[in-house]
Amino acid sequence: MTTFGLYWWVGPVQANTDAFIPLANAMLHGSVSLDAGYYTWIELALYRGGWFVPYPPTPAIVLLPFVAVFGQTFDTNLTAAIAGAIGVWLMWGLLRQLGLRLATALALTVAWAIGSEVFWASAVGGTHLFAEILGATLLLAALRLALARRAPVLAGLLLGAAVGCRLPLVFALPLVVGLYVGLPTRIRRPSTAQLYTVVEIGMGLAVPALFIAVYNFARFRSPFEFGYGLITSRDGHSVLEEADYAQGIVSISYLPRGLYAMLLKPWDIVGAFPWLHPTWAGQAVTFTTPLLAWVARARFHDPLVVYALVSAALILLVDLVHGGTGYAQFGYRFIVDALPVLWLVLGTVFRDGMGRWARVAAVLGFAAFAYGMIAIWAFDYVGP
Repeated sequence: MTTFGLYWWVGPVQANTDAFIPLANAMLHGSVSLDAGYYTWIELALYRGGWFVPYPPTPAIVLLPFVAVFGQTFDTNLTAAIAGAIGVWLMWGLLRQLGLRLATALALTVAWAIGSEVFWASAVGGTHLFAEILGATLLLAALRLALARRAPVLAGLLLGAAVGCRLPLVFALPLVVGLYVGLPTRIRRPSTAQLYTVVEIGMGLAVPALFIAVYNFARFRSPFEFGYGLITSRDGHSVLEEADYAQGIVSISYLPRGLYAMLLKPWDIVGAFPWLHPTWAGQAVTFTTPLLAWVARARFHDPLVVYALVSAALILLVDLVHGGTGYAQFGYRFIVDALPVLWLVLGTVFRDGMGRWARVAAVLGFAAFAYGMIAIWAFDYVGP
């Protein structure tokens, strides 16, 4: 409840800004298209004269009861705060499952809640950030079940729902499956029990996957089309005409740009107090979440670490080759996709406790996000 209250209090009002609320309202009325003339502030995809929200549908499904009760006017910062607070609770449980001592688990959970991009996503919300924090929370729930080797069907369902928030999360599947079947280090013939478990995970995953496929077909007459390349302005200009997407929505040629945004992009340095300004284009995680550097100290001979890092790398690769690097953000919002898996790795690093410098890094992360929130929302110290 403490983190929920913090997220809801700190964040800006997000009424009439979120694309998923109008989509949920349309779904309640038996449609998946929107009136582009009315919803002029929403990024939409154009296909055969219809206008559609070009994102996977899980956030809209989650919002259905809220829209049914409150209509389209409620502050959607509320739903991001709820998802973020649930994620904090799940993270605490995950770290305790890994065997961390009480004090270490608490310190790492606090660092997750207020010293990482989770803070920004949960407090600010809106179309992109709500989808990201909801996806991370659903992934955490799946990981907790997988660590306990319980309810594989439900774990598959949760993972599928997470993918329905953020497509790159599909690459968490090797880690989830590996946790259930014992994290094999070499190819070998699986046992009947392992095969049955994999089938159960697949059964759960198939439910949201089938729904997403039907939803895509209803919009674009293809189960595999999500509409990102069909995003069109109201005056007919395609997103592919923008300089950021000169090579398409995703391209390996965007990798250097993505790596710079994630690892090197600095604050704006100005000649007057307070000298350091955030930018809407973001800051690298190096400067906002320095605790992530301790991932490099993971035990790379541990199969859990190997599976987690491979999953995290694949998730991040999809984000890094995307034409955009995120905007209207503090930090680097795409890191939220991989953050549950990276924090799991940090949990293995700190099984024997957090050293002094790790605690300093955690405090610096909190200081960075506290300063960013205050600079942006209280004093409007923010660059383009």
